[in-house]
Amino acid sequence: AGYYGDAAGASSGQCAGQCAAGHYCRMGSSTAFATPCPSGTYNPYAGGGSPLACLDCPLGFYCPAGTVTPVECPKETIARAAGF
Repeated sequence: AGYYGDAAGASSGQCAGQCAAGHYCRMGSSTAFATPCPSGTYNPYAGGGSPLACLDCPLGFYCPAGTVTPVECPKETIARAAGF
């Protein structure tokens, strides 16, 4: 987990690697962008292997699906709870 192409019998090292930041890869994933972290969460690190790699978006920011770095809310708006 945390890698794509981590199945036995891969014929090329180019077909495997760490899962991309903003995403996570369960065992048997075939792409670095297998599963984006859901909206309201982010993952700044490569190699996430489960939804637990996705962190709650902090107050004052929003996080669309697949976010690597939380986006600051526009001026004169506010996120009233974490996880937006």
